[in-house]
Amino acid sequence: MEARLVYLAILSALVLLCSVHYFAVPVPPLFTVSGIDTWVILKHLLRKLMEKDNIFIPASHPHLHYVGRWMPTANQLRRDAAFRGSYVEMVVANTTGLSVSLNNLNSASKQQQHPARLDARDLHHSVLPSVNARASDPVSFVVSIEGHHNTYWVEAAGLVVPIVQNLDPQKTYRVRLTHMGGPNGTNGDLEFEGVWLENARAASPTSSNETSPTARLLAFGDEDGPRRRRRNVVEIATSEASLSFINPLLPATSPTDPDDGGGGVTNWFTELDAVVVDTTGTGLLPTPESRLSVRDSFFRAGPPGTKAGARSWNFKLYHPSVLLLQLGLEDFDAFFSDTGIGTGERSPVTQHALAKFTNEFVDAYVKLVQGIRANAYPFNSNSDSEVASSSSVELLDDEDPDDVSYIYNSAPSTLTIFLLTPFSAAAAHRHHVLVAKKLTLHRVISSAVAQVVAAVQAEGDKSTFWIDTTGWLDAETDFDDDVDDDYEESSNQFQKSPSSSSMLNKAGMSKVTTLLADHLCPYVGVSTAHGSALGLGGGACPFDPYDDYLGDVFLPQDVEFSRSVLKHKIELIKQKFDLWR
Repeated sequence: MEARLVYLAILSALVLLCSVHYFAVPVPPLFTVSGIDTWVILKHLLRKLMEKDNIFIPASHPHLHYVGRWMPTANQLRRDAAFRGSYVEMVVANTTGLSVSLNNLNSASKQQQHPARLDARDLHHSVLPSVNARASDPVSFVVSIEGHHNTYWVEAAGLVVPIVQNLDPQKTYRVRLTHMGGPNGTNGDLEFEGVWLENARAASPTSSNETSPTARLLAFGDEDGPRRRRRNVVEIATSEASLSFINPLLPATSPTDPDDGGGGVTNWFTELDAVVVDTTGTGLLPTPESRLSVRDSFFRAGPPGTKAGARSWNFKLYHPSVLLLQLGLEDFDAFFSDTGIGTGERSPVTQHALAKFTNEFVDAYVKLVQGIRANAYPFNSNSDSEVASSSSVELLDDEDPDDVSYIYNSAPSTLTIFLLTPFSAAAAHRHHVLVAKKLTLHRVISSAVAQVVAAVQAEGDKSTFWIDTTGWLDAETDFDDDVDDDYEESSNQFQKSPSSSSMLNKAGMSKVTTLLADHLCPYVGVSTAHGSALGLGGGACPFDPYDDYLGDVFLPQDVEFSRSVLKHKIELIKQKFDLWR
């Protein structure tokens, strides 16, 4: 009798579990048993149920390839991401189905319906998030499966989220899961625990209960051969909402396809790791309401309003080959909105007011660049012989690619930083954001960004440059007021902001990735023995690298040596011409 009662209790829990977390049915927030968190019990029971026909791949598995600001929990059993565009890639084999294991609960069972707003003074430092067994708010993410020609937009809540069934176990699939924030355009924390791979059944009718080789992950890059060059990391801090979509979709074209821009799109997706730091909604200058700025996002593990946003980011976890800063749209849009431009009450902006605001913007931008060089990336790791070989020698996966230790170097940071004007500024006139008859928002921001580069270079920073994006995009054909068909399920995922008013469509995104890949080619390609740079596809780079070392790099010991040599020369001259008197 007792055994039957125990069986019924377990069965009831499993039924509740499946209805609540597998099908996202809400439950009361106070559902606990004897003070023990029911969430943990249900997770344990579901795992036992799933293990019969599935293989669990934990978030700490070495064959999972994380790109973006992913934070491990203290017990290493989970990876958390809060910035839109953060993704994890894997190569699956011998499986017929894929499900994702999360620690995100249905919003109906959470008392807090919206992310909490954090004041800048409340932000505190923590290296690793605590191991919180309770669930986080629901999230949205995109799962793209190369070779399956399907992309899935998921608003996830629950322990196990089914993604795809009926995969061919004879094939290998490259899967990319990209975090897209919370539901309804909010920010959110993706708490990733791993994936479930369904074992493939044997095809023989006489052995229906037997299984084929166990579902598994391949080492990332094995599908391309045993040797591969380690990917270069391109970090993009941007207020451009469109660029949150730069990572989800794996290329559907081949490098020879005319729509691929000569292979630029494919090279971007297959040869680079793009880390997106989404600053949508915050500007370089803090607003009176929130007192938050881009600095409160860039130096954090997540955007303000998320749990990750309360933790400082550990910049030793990866080091980019190139950093792109695409900021300013939020600031200038707020400035011109306050003056009435675009509202129908057209009060002209005086040159004095615009110049004053531009100076404040330039000053804030310069301080951000200097702060990044001093605190985030204090020196160029490529100066070290082992790390520098990422641009000149083909690294293997077994050559300690995760070595993130800093090596002492008294030289300042020479990380290449490119500043760009936000692309949406080119389409601002479609929404009546015109500064003057011949002065567009794009020209105003471009002029300010050029001043920033001139200012930092005048102070000795010779590795910060401006990429002029004028003429890259056509405001009439490369933007959509609504996201195009590829993103139609996510068209309402962003709160209204200047950058989300006009989103890059497929043609615009293709132009952006191709042109960016061309400009970044000398920094992320492979150097030859003659010193020239080869592109990601093996051809010559269309642009030469900027001269990173104009002027002298300040090294205190070199200065002292130079002074000693000069002093000795002066003494020799005095002695030769008898000038001691």
